[in-house]
Amino acid sequence: MFDKLVEVLRSEIFKNVLRVIGAYGIIVVFAQDIGVRTGCKQALFTQNIWIQIIVFTSVAFSVSDDLAQSFTGTMLYLFLKYQLSKGVTNDVCFPTECEIRQCESKKQPEKKQKTVRFVDELPTQMSTL
Repeated sequence: MFDKLVEVLRSEIFKNVLRVIGAYGIIVVFAQDIGVRTGCKQALFTQNIWIQIIVFTSVAFSVSDDLAQSFTGTMLYLFLKYQLSKGVTNDVCFPTECEIRQCESKKQPEKKQKTVRFVDELPTQMSTL
């Protein structure tokens, strides 16, 4: 049975399926970057953790051509998101430094969140220039 699984994982058909799914993942990101909105059913479908594992691994495979590395990278991503970050996420894909600091305060519900304004951050950002 294990030999059959290894045979399937090494087959060209399996690798091509992973590459097609990986291409889909890359296309979705590019489409969003140029302003094409994701379909509602499409977004709901990709919220499933098993679909995410397949798509993330496939995108990595389409770049690395190594299934073990791709799956390990996917597991690292999910570990950092769900275990290390305890599921606390940012509201946007590319948060500013202020938003990252607010995210840090989200993990401690007993503390009152401080509202950080851009003006408050200006002196610190200017000193690093």
